[in-house]
Amino acid sequence: MSLLIKYRPKTLGEFVGASARKVAIKLLKRRLAQLKEIRVGGSQVIIGQPLLIAVIGDFGCGKTSLTRLFGKGHFCSMSEESGPCGPCAVCLGFEEQFDYGKGCLETSRLGSRTPTTKQNDIYSFRVLDLANTDIDQLRELISVIGPSNKFILPTFCRQFPEVVILDEAHRADKQTKQQALLDALCHGLFSSVILSVARANLHMMDEAFMQRFTPIYLEKPEFGELVAFAEGVAEKESVRFANKSVVEELVEGANSVPRNVLRLLDMATLEDSAITSAWVEKMRLQIQPPPSALKVETDTRRMFP
Repeated sequence: MSLLIKYRPKTLGEFVGASARKVAIKLLKRRLAQLKEIRVGGSQVIIGQPLLIAVIGDFGCGKTSLTRLFGKGHFCSMSEESGPCGPCAVCLGFEEQFDYGKGCLETSRLGSRTPTTKQNDIYSFRVLDLANTDIDQLRELISVIGPSNKFILPTFCRQFPEVVILDEAHRADKQTKQQALLDALCHGLFSSVILSVARANLHMMDEAFMQRFTPIYLEKPEFGELVAFAEGVAEKESVRFANKSVVEELVEGANSVPRNVLRLLDMATLEDSAITSAWVEKMRLQIQPPPSALKVETDTRRMFP
């Protein structure tokens, strides 16, 4: 198994980036504190104020991983304390269903803040890659998640996703997809919406659309934090280093990008001998990000005052 998959964070505690962890826990706590339980027909339904969050970051710093954790945090009852716990049935069910696009959780009152029924036409979360989603599919989703006054319909309130995760949002056309989403936001939504946006392509996002979201900027982790992470993974994978400074050189060679650190360590697992400075210098040339992912200067202050 690739180390990129094996060490994909399952909890906020495993996410490499202390500042992002702190903001994420704060937002989840605030949302969960606002949840209310109401009775609709013969069912107890838990509702709350939707989150609108834009996770913005550079190549390889964990945008999709953090949006995934936000989504999971909507269901795990431990999220109010420190984010989703990871090993409970709800967290494992979310992870299992995430990559299928249309997620459905079978949960209990004890295991989740959001009890749902496991049926083909009822789902708790939805994951869309906007680069590969056409406008008709997006409009179909929008018809389900808003406007908010539809919540008074008992037959409807059990048939919407509590959270919608929109990956590659910067690749959504401004005039069609982004405008359709903006129109829906203006009328109110049931669901929380979590965006993943590449910082290098932030200029491709509609300004009015983005101003409706709370931004979370993913910076490169602190050097010491990333070195400790690399050492921990290397120990678990039996990767040996010629000396301690080589670990720091590996992080530097990865340009302090978590994804690149894991890619280098993945290559290192194939080596029989200890990893040297020369090996790091040779291998770092193979993990350079594609030109499209290189950072460009963007005035984010104008988009997010």
